[in-house]
Amino acid sequence: MIFVNNILNFFNLENLWEIRWAHGVNSKKVLEKVCSSDVMMIEGDIQSDLSGNIIMAHPPKKISDITFFEWIDQIISYKKGAKIDFKDKS
Repeated sequence: MIFVNNILNFFNLENLWEIRWAHGVNSKKVLEKVCSSDVMMIEGDIQSDLSGNIIMAHPPKKISDITFFEWIDQIISYKKGAKIDFKDKS
């Protein structure tokens, strides 16, 4: 329950259903659009590319224009919340 209260307090909300989500945010273009909107929580898919770099992509894709570190830095700078879906064990 502490986690729920922290989220509600962070966004100054009373109910969880008031949270606005964006799902599958795995590119720079989509992330920029979502960060500039009223979306509060951003979900993205994390995996390694063919070279072992940590990227944001949903399988079967193994390429992306954004790394996890770029993705999370932008979310933090816009004061959004993040949910990460781990797609492989790398």
